[in-house]
Amino acid sequence: MIWFLLQKVGFFIFLFLTIYFVARRKYESLMALSFWGAAFMTCYYYAFTIWYPGKVTALGMLACLALYGRQRNSKVLKIIEPVSILFLGALVLSDVVGLMFPGEFAPRLNRYVRMVNNNYTYISALITLYFGVMMKKGFVDRLVPSYCLAVEVAIAFGFIHYLCLKLGVSFMPILRLEGVVNLEAATEMGGTVVRRVYGVSGEPKNLGFLICPYLFASLVMYSRRSYRINPRYHAAMLFLGCLVLFNTYSSAVYICFALVLPCVFSFLPILKVSPKKIMLALMVCLGGCAWLINDALTVPDGKKDGYLSALYERSFGRAQNEMENDRQEAVVLGHYIKETNPIQRICGWGIAQYTFHVPGQSIGSALIPLQSGFVLTIADFGIFGLSLLVGLACLIFSLLRKSAHTANVSALAFSTAALCAFIGSLMYGNLTSCIPYLMLALYSYYDELEQPKNLHV
Repeated sequence: MIWFLLQKVGFFIFLFLTIYFVARRKYESLMALSFWGAAFMTCYYYAFTIWYPGKVTALGMLACLALYGRQRNSKVLKIIEPVSILFLGALVLSDVVGLMFPGEFAPRLNRYVRMVNNNYTYISALITLYFGVMMKKGFVDRLVPSYCLAVEVAIAFGFIHYLCLKLGVSFMPILRLEGVVNLEAATEMGGTVVRRVYGVSGEPKNLGFLICPYLFASLVMYSRRSYRINPRYHAAMLFLGCLVLFNTYSSAVYICFALVLPCVFSFLPILKVSPKKIMLALMVCLGGCAWLINDALTVPDGKKDGYLSALYERSFGRAQNEMENDRQEAVVLGHYIKETNPIQRICGWGIAQYTFHVPGQSIGSALIPLQSGFVLTIADFGIFGLSLLVGLACLIFSLLRKSAHTANVSALAFSTAALCAFIGSLMYGNLTSCIPYLMLALYSYYDELEQPKNLHV
């Protein structure tokens, strides 16, 4: 199938560019490439484990730090070094406990491969925190257009996918391992089956959690009159972003959006634009999205189901039903609370070891991944994991509060994106999902506060 060929070609393009940027010491280009890797997550390759573009660019960042050393000092180091020490300490303790108390389930899976793979995932996130010292001051402002453009391209592909669904035209399938494909992604909403948008991000949820932080960062930029291209283009991308996001039909993304929205508007009154105008524009945007989506919500008898009712059913209602009906995350958390010994409660089962401690977490040689970053953090790190989550939340809210009272648009935009990604990680992914945004916000605030801010490009 041609799609699998394009998938591999796309992956090796990312691999080649990563090697080139490392060899040529193009640090900002490598960081920009990581944004594009997040957008094109369908371009992966299997070699011992699944290699996404993000894993490759993180390896390139590690190579830069190892080969070329720290390029400059930064106040950010005083913040991230204790965070890194605490995190690495929890990581080592969790690994040791995982080796001391191996689980008995999922015998067809290799516990050591799982541990190594997920250790790399966590460590690569820490590498991103330090990568800011490789770049010159002002790099965040220079990278904002690259970040926006990468996500906007993902939104454009999502909109093309949306149009294909409306026109009945085939779009790129979801590509799985060993040549398996899913021709579409679908869910039940409003009494009928609706097709979900995933664009080139591999999964609807991936696309939703890529767009959601961008929307809030973009809203903050719009409120500060810092536009991409011009106000009309900026507003159009906000509208299209909302349209594509809601057509992913991801309950986790819906809940994340609903939780972050009041947090963002809680500090918008101190901005330069009246929050009433922003709220009006957002309501028009969301209303238009609701109207466009509503034609998909036709129940079998031909009647329209209420959009708000269907939306609640898909988000908070679905979460409540799944918790009441033994959702996997609830089973794992309940087993952790009841069955673990004191050491495991403090340090966790070990990195990626929950599969071997809770029955029913694998199907043959395939594992069933946890969707909740909150439960995954507890399973991996135990009580230490809770302290990591609390500490990360405090850091993000502190940075958000400080940057909201300055003229630093980049710091405010990326700290808002970090908040959105953090809340999203509690439901999907892991606690490192917000690290790239947090890194950009930290360096923008502490290294570039004294520099004039201008995001007009």
